Amino acid sequence: MDYTGTIIEESLTDPYVLRGVKIVDTIVELVTPEHKMKWAKVLTIRIVEIPPYRVEAFAEKISESMNPKYPWQADFRNNLVHFIIFPRKVFRVNRFSRIQYDEAKKYGRKIGVPEIGLDYPSDLKEWES
Repeated sequence: MDYTGTIIEESLTDPYVLRGVKIVDTIVELVTPEHKMKWAKVLTIRIVEIPPYRVEAFAEKISESMNPKYPWQADFRNNLVHFIIFPRKVFRVNRFSRIQYDEAKKYGRKIGVPEIGLDYPSDLKEWES
């Protein structure tokens, strides 16, 4: 099953890293105070699909291409695994593990990712108890 997710083009030092993956949609947003991202004025959000055989290498490639000067993040997932990507750091999260999600969120907060960027899905039935 392919992975689907989002990458903010402005986060990349080399946007050509997106070549070779399927871009299924593009959303352009003006940065608002809610984003808490004073370093950007516009966000070009690329919705991508990545085949499973490329996902690990692509996650690393995105991580290495992110501008480490700012607290960016990207993510893509399928039904079982969620890749959460920061500059120079990749989390491979089991979608049924609240602990692994908490570790990724903790790291994101540590490097300054705004909470709006750490809003990972919490709709998993196992978490309701």
